[in-house]
Amino acid sequence: MKTKLDTKDKISEATSVLFLLVSILMVVFSLPNLPDIVPNHFNLNGEPNKYGSKYFLWVGPAVALFMYVLLTVLAGFPQSYNFHYTKNNIEAQYKITSKMVRSIKAGMMMFFVALNFFLVQSAQLKFTHYIIVLVPMVLLIIFGNVIYYYIKWGKIA
Repeated sequence: MKTKLDTKDKISEATSVLFLLVSILMVVFSLPNLPDIVPNHFNLNGEPNKYGSKYFLWVGPAVALFMYVLLTVLAGFPQSYNFHYTKNNIEAQYKITSKMVRSIKAGMMMFFVALNFFLVQSAQLKFTHYIIVLVPMVLLIIFGNVIYYYIKWGKIA
């Protein structure tokens, strides 16, 4: 059963594509201006503790693209999730589930833009101590959405 996209779904999808493209373009335009060896791992204080090729920056957009495709497929097949649907609420549950996945996808694409931004900035020796905000950011994106939509599921169950 495929759910029809409403305006919020279309905005979420457009936002996801936009953030994915920004993530890719950020690497494309940054690479020529970066040194060959750049920081690519940081400790909890935001200090670089591992270095590698500047081409390692492509890992972020590659993972973002994989996540985009995976979450797009998941959003399209809410009936494959292991939830307790009933005949009375199945369409509403499918719609909410698809919205949750689309919302998480948009948030994850935003996360990858932030990750690439911080990696590019750190390669230019700027903003390295701010990279520690990325872990709470991704946790908030995922768990914030899950909690929000769990509450919505409870209202229609």
